[in-house]
Amino acid sequence: MYWDRKCKNITRDLVQPSNKKKNTLWFPGVDALDVKTAFKNNLIDNTGHHILIEKDELNAKKLLANIKSIPIDFTLHLDSLSTLGLEKDLDYAHFDFCGGLTAETATWLFDDLRLSHGAEVHFTFAYALRGSKFLHGCDNLFSGHSSFRELERINYCDANRGNMRIAFYCSMIRCMLNKYEYESLQPIWYKDSVQSMVLYRCQNVRKINPLVHLDFRYYHMDTTWKKGGPPVNAAKKAWKTRKANALKEKRSNAAKKAWETRRASV
Repeated sequence: MYWDRKCKNITRDLVQPSNKKKNTLWFPGVDALDVKTAFKNNLIDNTGHHILIEKDELNAKKLLANIKSIPIDFTLHLDSLSTLGLEKDLDYAHFDFCGGLTAETATWLFDDLRLSHGAEVHFTFAYALRGSKFLHGCDNLFSGHSSFRELERINYCDANRGNMRIAFYCSMIRCMLNKYEYESLQPIWYKDSVQSMVLYRCQNVRKINPLVHLDFRYYHMDTTWKKGGPPVNAAKKAWKTRKANALKEKRSNAAKKAWETRRASV
């Protein structure tokens, strides 16, 4: 895919770090133009920890070839974001998704994203909900539940244009970043050459007590939930069971890998 496009370049400039960052996360694409621009502007600390997300192996090889001239030891995560384990708090992240938000991504952002005090975090994703059962479920949840409905009203950042889709995404990000407070800038809805996109920017992030009443994971996401009300307890129990099983499997795999390493060294 060709990433050097007029509208994309404008938003790329808007999400550049405001100063030099030490621990960052990027969705750079094959050309890595975001990373190259930031390095050229001396905005990436070469002693820090910098993560690149690319789940396609062929694209990853092209990506690494394109950044080999940059004297920084990048960490390539060759998988989806939802499988990433962060070792350090990030002071910059740009979640530049080509498509829409998925339940797996939203849950990772809610549970596993680690941000330092004063961090900057930006989001770019497809404007349309399309056939996403998860996003349509969240949309119904926001309009049918008082806590979420009030949140959507508060985050109605684009009132003059009357765009409730923008308000929905503002609120969705507020829910995903429920452990943080931040200063949000005016969201941007733009027509790229590929599809309509939304850009949302958060600055001066700081940790707060989690907003547990805005935990969208505990609600049934079927579009008919309003007829009988959300089965909160059942959904909560099922989610906790899935998370416990996933954690157990992750620990098992780590132990197996450690055992194989010790065996190989004998």
